[in-house]
Amino acid sequence: MLIKIRTKHTFANEAIQFTEELAADDNYQAVENWCHGSLKGTCLEPSERVIELRCCDNYATANVGDYIVKQSPNSFCVYNPEQFEQMFERIASGQY
Repeated sequence: MLIKIRTKHTFANEAIQFTEELAADDNYQAVENWCHGSLKGTCLEPSERVIELRCCDNYATANVGDYIVKQSPNSFCVYNPEQFEQMFERIASGQY
């Protein structure tokens, strides 16, 4: 589920929480396409899979439970749930 968010002091953006459901065999390609990432661990249980994505000048890994935040059309960052809740507020959620 795509979540419309904004930082507590700036602009609106988009994010997803990488869940076991999204890591499942029939869902992960939509996540890969959205964040330009790559699912790792396809031989593992969905709860153990990760998404590797380009984050600024490095690579970041999103574990199940983490949030992937779209900062610009081709720029994404990964936040654990605690970081996400401290930095962002939800303004809408649903399928976009």
